[in-house]
Amino acid sequence: MATSGTYDAQQLLATAITIEGESAANYLRAAKLVSSDSVRSVFEMLAKQEEAHKTYLTQVLESFKKARRGALGWPEMVEVPQELLDTARANLFPEARDPDPTTYINAVDAIRRGIQMEVDSIVLYKSLAGMAKDQSARNMFNTLALWEEDHLFILNYWLGLQGR
Repeated sequence: MATSGTYDAQQLLATAITIEGESAANYLRAAKLVSSDSVRSVFEMLAKQEEAHKTYLTQVLESFKKARRGALGWPEMVEVPQELLDTARANLFPEARDPDPTTYINAVDAIRRGIQMEVDSIVLYKSLAGMAKDQSARNMFNTLALWEEDHLFILNYWLGLQGR
C-alpha cells in the first residue's frame, strides 16, 4: 500500500522548485560529459529552460506567500502519494545508486536519463493537477506538465537522431 502525505500549495511549489533546479543541474552535468557538440547544446538549452521554470515557480511562490498573509491564495491541503514525489526525485539524485558522474557513457545514455526525468516530472505535475481543487493550481501544474512534455519531445527527437 502506497503511503501519502498532506501538502499545501506552498510545499508543493517548493518541491517543484527543487525538481526544476535539480533538472537544470543534471542537464548541465550531462552537457559537460557528452562529446557531441549538438547534444551538448540541447542539454544547455534544456538547462536554461528548467532554470526559467524554477524562476517562474519561485515568483509564484513569493506571490502565494504575500497573498497568504492577506488570507487569500490556495487554502487547500492535497493528499499526495509519496511514491509520486519519490519517483520524480529519484532520477535527479543518482548518486545514491551510482556515485560516479561519468556514468553518462555517451550521448544516448544522457538523453535516456533526461527522458526518464521528464517522464517522471510529467507524471508528477499531471497528478498534482488532477488532485488540486483550486483552478489556478490545476492550471499551473498542467502548464508545468506541458513544458516538460516539450522537453520530452525534444529529447525523443535527439534520441532518434542518435539512431536509437
